[in-house]
Amino acid sequence: MVTPNMPHALAAGEMIEEFRIIRVLGGGGFGVIYEGENTHLPETVAIKEFLPPELAYRSADGRVIPLSDQTEETFNLGA
Repeated sequence: MVTPNMPHALAAGEMIEEFRIIRVLGGGGFGVIYEGENTHLPETVAIKEFLPPELAYRSADGRVIPLSDQTEETFNLGA
């Protein structure tokens, strides 16, 4: 389920490396903060994903992509 005010957020159950998303904790101008669980160790973590909407977007396949060649350099500085 995508959070209504965070349409670019990953859904519960999706993975970022070895971490499974449990839920969205919040977010803002620089990205999304998730509660996640480590699939290799018994720990719960907070994950901040860098995804500023003025620089990048999430493609249909889940990748984060800079909006243009002009925003790519700035995006890469923060990534």
